[in-house]
Amino acid sequence: MNKFRSISHIVTLLILVVLSSGCKKNFDPVLSGTLSLSGFPVTDADWTNYVMQVYMPYNPKWGYTFFASGSGQDGYTMFQPDNSMFQYIDQASDISQVFSGWGGNFYTLSELNFAGSELGIGRGQGHFEKVKFITRWTALIDKLNKGFTTKNDSLRKQLKGEAYAARGIMNFYLLYMYGPVPVIMDPAKIGTSAESDMTRPDRTTFVKYITDDLQTAADSLSPVISATEFGRFTKAAALTFLMRAYLMEHNYAAALPVGMAIKNLNLYSLTANYNDNFASSNSSVQTTEEIWSITTNSSSQGRAGNTTNLNAFSYYCIPWDCHLLSGNGGWSQVYGMPWQIYNSFEPGDQRRQWLLNSYISTATNALVDSAHGMTSAIMNKYTDNLVASYQANNIVVCRYADVLLMIAEAEVGSGVTGEGLADLNIVRARAGLAPLTGPLTMAKIFRERTHEIWWEAQRRLELIRFNNWYTQIAAYNDYYSTASMKKLTNVAPIMPIPIYAVSEGCAQNSQYSGVSGVTNATCTDALPSYFTGTGN
Repeated sequence: MNKFRSISHIVTLLILVVLSSGCKKNFDPVLSGTLSLSGFPVTDADWTNYVMQVYMPYNPKWGYTFFASGSGQDGYTMFQPDNSMFQYIDQASDISQVFSGWGGNFYTLSELNFAGSELGIGRGQGHFEKVKFITRWTALIDKLNKGFTTKNDSLRKQLKGEAYAARGIMNFYLLYMYGPVPVIMDPAKIGTSAESDMTRPDRTTFVKYITDDLQTAADSLSPVISATEFGRFTKAAALTFLMRAYLMEHNYAAALPVGMAIKNLNLYSLTANYNDNFASSNSSVQTTEEIWSITTNSSSQGRAGNTTNLNAFSYYCIPWDCHLLSGNGGWSQVYGMPWQIYNSFEPGDQRRQWLLNSYISTATNALVDSAHGMTSAIMNKYTDNLVASYQANNIVVCRYADVLLMIAEAEVGSGVTGEGLADLNIVRARAGLAPLTGPLTMAKIFRERTHEIWWEAQRRLELIRFNNWYTQIAAYNDYYSTASMKKLTNVAPIMPIPIYAVSEGCAQNSQYSGVSGVTNATCTDALPSYFTGTGN
């Protein structure tokens, strides 16, 4: 069975009724009246129901069950506590300790063993399967463009924007996880031999897939959504990812006007306190700073299927004998900030108060700190304020402080002197720090991002685009000591495509030549040089 075949048919109403939402705000299909599969979708409500499928892989749940793989669970969602972008982007970087306690991906990703993590992964247990969603959404977009007629023009534009945003954002993550991957963007190719073509598109083409989709989404999406719809894509959410894409490609001249467009919406400002964006007391409430967040439910267990979302990050950050979670400990300190990063914060930086450097063990009543067995600082960013099974903190994906720092980055990269230094100092002022003086440099911006944007599923991408991958990993990832640097020079910040996927089509990548289990590995390596350099 090839990698696209199971989703080449138009979705039926029967499947849609079990689809999950992008957040807990009832973005779920609702079945009423007589069940009929003919002519669906027809009404505005049908079309809205139909498009809500795009939020499924972005749910923070333990997984989703959608495509037929026989595994019982078909994939990990993008923002769940484990096997998500937080693990693949933040744990696989310099801001999280090496963790061997549980083995598996928790260990391999923390030590940047991407081949060990991804090569042998089974169908449905990795993120390469998200190419199926690209095909599905290509069919959805085609149907929207050809078949959706309504008197409600704002609804038509919003639904169109959500479909394009979902596809553009997913391709963004696929590119910076695997490099350009074979995806179906032309609906005429669905159900044809193109579905088994494993040829990597060239980088320029793939980047254009992303930027075209996100620009179309931004042109279509509403700048403002109602409180009951918080969690759906907006104009600024699409623009934020568009800006990130341009910066990842070092296209600073294109990134800068996108950042200014977000600023000129005049909809966003920094919250008074840094942690207001992450506190459970603000659950389901959009702060002035949040651009796109996913809401959660403190009573949810986050199981695949038609259940609400959960936030269980603190269970992976709090040691079992540190009772910060409604009077209980976490599961283990899987994710912890290395002491070198913790110590790099300036004195008085209020953002560091959400990193704990000691606690009293409930097991021994003894102090635990860096001198007494504490291997890393506790990341208490998603602070638990509720007595409940899980947390109800919004999971923040895009916020305005990030946009301000990206504007500064775009200005330096394009050689423009504008509002960038002032924007960076707005972020610093909220942290209780004195303003920086000019000139503005990439080093200053990178340092500020280290202390502002930690554990927001961005770090590995920052290391790539600031050209700091090798220097930062060598300095802060304990696995890569000076004696192990020869290992590090062979680690590019990109994941290999799993063997099962390569074996199903023509393996267009020589990284698999001679690898056990791979057949047809005879085609040209198409990995971009952007990812394969051995230093900065």
